[in-house]
Amino acid sequence: MSVGRGQGWRRGSALAEVSGAPTADGPVLSLHFAQLPDATTRLAAGSRNGSLLLWDPGTGRTVADLSREEEWANGLASLTTAADEPVLTTTHVFPGGAALRVWDARTGFLRHKHTYSGEGEARCPCTVRDRHGRALTAHLLGDTVILHAPSAPESRVRLPLPVGAGLLVARDTSLYVAGAGGFLSLTVAEPFS
Repeated sequence: MSVGRGQGWRRGSALAEVSGAPTADGPVLSLHFAQLPDATTRLAAGSRNGSLLLWDPGTGRTVADLSREEEWANGLASLTTAADEPVLTTTHVFPGGAALRVWDARTGFLRHKHTYSGEGEARCPCTVRDRHGRALTAHLLGDTVILHAPSAPESRVRLPLPVGAGLLVARDTSLYVAGAGGFLSLTVAEPFS
């Protein structure tokens, strides 16, 4: 990615021009807005060449360069574990493995990572809540859904799927998986009890 120029617009006229918007040198694989508790936002953009930038669209500045050579940031999601702990989750693919990383969405500080070898591609990170309202990350790894609690880095639950997994999305306490065998809906109750 390189620094470019972006414009905020609405029908009819340009509202503002922002210098410093990230642009991709290669194909952008993932793009995601993260809302912070103070009502500001972060924009994360991941590219096939390993670039991953965390950007503040309000100021036009890059907050952090989260790039990893030899890795593709193929998925991004955000969640807030508490009023003061917004996080960004990213899935990565690299030769021989995959990873899930959890970052501080304000600063780009790496909180923790989970690395997988030979288990398939990590993809489709999303946020789901258990029945008590606790925020969890979920992502696909091959044909398995993996749940993590960002506040407890070593917590992990694996849910092997009876169908081939293609895409994963979440809404409230439900996960939805689309694959070759159709759709599957899962409700998250208490995965870490």
